[in-house]
Amino acid sequence: TQLNEPGAAICLPHRRRHKPYMRTIVRAWQEAELLLAEKSRQVVYSWAMVGVHLHLAMTRPGSLIGFQSENFPKAVELLNRAALMYDTLPEALRRWGPLSDTPKARARKIEDRIEFPEMRSRIIALPCGPNQVRMFTWTALFMDEVQHWEPDEDFEESYTSALAAIKGGGRLTAVSTVKHPNRYHYRLCRGLV
Repeated sequence: TQLNEPGAAICLPHRRRHKPYMRTIVRAWQEAELLLAEKSRQVVYSWAMVGVHLHLAMTRPGSLIGFQSENFPKAVELLNRAALMYDTLPEALRRWGPLSDTPKARARKIEDRIEFPEMRSRIIALPCGPNQVRMFTWTALFMDEVQHWEPDEDFEESYTSALAAIKGGGRLTAVSTVKHPNRYHYRLCRGLV
């Protein structure tokens, strides 16, 4: 993006105007191994996080990225957003061609994953729960709407399990709209844990 006028961010590939705070959100993600944030639905924070994680998968060979949400269908919805973003990129930026579910495709979209075989990169959809994140070495893990996971211990245990990703050089991002002050994420964001 570039600033075309004060407060207006213009996306160069799409030539569309974006919300001015998107630059701040993306920079915060770029600079932090661990990003905890509360959001408003109008901010489209989840969309921004899906976009930066997709970019990571497209540019960093061997990336393993997880989209984790309160259940599998919601995690797949995050994956579908990434597929939509990829499909709407200008052709020159879709260097592996269109997404396809065929085994020989250079950009594959299967029910629970997006793969870029030449890059050896993939994005996987995961339901909540610590056992979902323990078995992988993540390049980046995006946990969405974590204050709404039931029970709250699912986020707490998933978060603790995912911290190993940071120790290995990866990233962990956990965002949510605010639900209740007793939630683990709410307390983490305020330094109460």
